[in-house]
Amino acid sequence: METILPFLPLLGPLLTAVLMVIVVPYVVRIHRLHKAQHLMIKKKLFEHTGVVIFGVFDGQIQSDYLGGFLTTLFGEHLFDLIVGWNDVPSPSIITPRTSYEAAHMKEIMAAHASPYILQSDRLDCYFRSAERHGTLSYKFAKFVVGLARPDADKLDCHDYPRIVAIEEGALRKIVEKADIKPQHESQDGRTWLATLRELGALYCNGKRDSLTVLEIPLN
Repeated sequence: METILPFLPLLGPLLTAVLMVIVVPYVVRIHRLHKAQHLMIKKKLFEHTGVVIFGVFDGQIQSDYLGGFLTTLFGEHLFDLIVGWNDVPSPSIITPRTSYEAAHMKEIMAAHASPYILQSDRLDCYFRSAERHGTLSYKFAKFVVGLARPDADKLDCHDYPRIVAIEEGALRKIVEKADIKPQHESQDGRTWLATLRELGALYCNGKRDSLTVLEIPLN
């Protein structure tokens, strides 16, 4: 015991040195790895925008995922708006802040939604009951398109923005008929039905700054 006593005053500085040399760098490294992983997951979720078509069949919502593209293609300002949309309580339909942003967002939505709808061979069912517009020689259906990002807390699946496309007549049914059922009896299914009703309310009330309408030819 007497041989240890002279070294006791050195014990505190020694422990401090061990803490600074070994423990602190280890904790910092773990923190950096956790932060990098968080940013990677955030980037993975937010860099992708899906394109989804919805319809009403036998009083029930149905949908098909058509594909996706990089959210960065919306441009820097819209990308920041889309990514930060759920940072505060917000509606599910993303609304641009200026008329310039609205015009730009409509162009991007139309450019990425229309090819998927035109080129897909499995979407005939979405056109069968579509309202006919145009002339005898050129008939087309109207598809209402908006950019949606419901609150992440309401979704079980990954939270990323979706371009939502739905035929105009089907959208009006969703707004006017209270007995339309969600695609699935789940929180996600009810959330997307509510999102479509929100989209329909904007369209029917003439608030279309955040929406675009595609005129898709009918065969």
